[in-house]
Amino acid sequence: MSKNFREIFWQRRNHRFNERLKQYVRDKVIAKFKECGCDVFIQSFKKLPNQYNGINIIAVKNGLNRGKTGDEIILVGGHYDTVESSPGVDDNGSGMVAMLETARVLSSVQLKQTIMFVAFDLEEFGLLGSIAFVHDYLIPREIVKNGANFLGAFIIDMILRQEQAENSQKLPPKVGKAVPNAAAQIRANQNRGDFVAVWSRRGVDTELWQSLSKSWSQLQNPFRFKLIEFDSPLPLTIPTADELRRYDTFTRSDHSSFWYHKNANYSSTLNAVLLTDMGRTVERRVKTLLS
Repeated sequence: MSKNFREIFWQRRNHRFNERLKQYVRDKVIAKFKECGCDVFIQSFKKLPNQYNGINIIAVKNGLNRGKTGDEIILVGGHYDTVESSPGVDDNGSGMVAMLETARVLSSVQLKQTIMFVAFDLEEFGLLGSIAFVHDYLIPREIVKNGANFLGAFIIDMILRQEQAENSQKLPPKVGKAVPNAAAQIRANQNRGDFVAVWSRRGVDTELWQSLSKSWSQLQNPFRFKLIEFDSPLPLTIPTADELRRYDTFTRSDHSSFWYHKNANYSSTLNAVLLTDMGRTVERRVKTLLS
């Protein structure tokens, strides 16, 4: 995994900074997915002024029922673009490396479900890539046209920061108030920043969280992160202005494009959880897994 950091995700991936560098990263990511035996294609979309094309990378590991009635889709996703001023090692090179490693590990396994890996573009410009993916591809092509059952999305956005020291983790007051159980777990662990937060909607994305938590608990690696569910009180349907004001932190990544899509041809929400070290939304002493 460290090789992928060094060779691919060490530089800025921003069209304003250098589009050729961004294309280099896209080519590398596509090649990695193909090495894992995935069917790979791109989704181009125009969402920015001056007609800049955003480009999502979609890689599909076909399940046993792919193309048949009853196909089930599990999605693993993360954004590959960066802000103009940062090389984006944590945000979101870490999520991309984790996704590529997941594809590699699963490459030799035959699964009933179809696994879809998606590298989103333009997350840093308002989640534009994931919005385009859900609205223009996932719902119309996979769910409505093909009749696939979408089981849920695991979105990975910044998972590199960790710190074992006591009092290395602080939560903003409104975050702690929104997720009291998570805040209590952190306090009981002497406020250590040694965990990955899993953001969900309370009572809505529970099955995804439980499935992830069960599998995670069976890992043998003693150096693995803890998982803590941040089960926000955001509703099933599009939040009110007051709810957004109180819980806006929990919508600041690509998972919310699944939670609150606006495709009129599909009325149901799409389940998703976010795995994150929470980046700028927390104060955590910075000690990365690469140090």
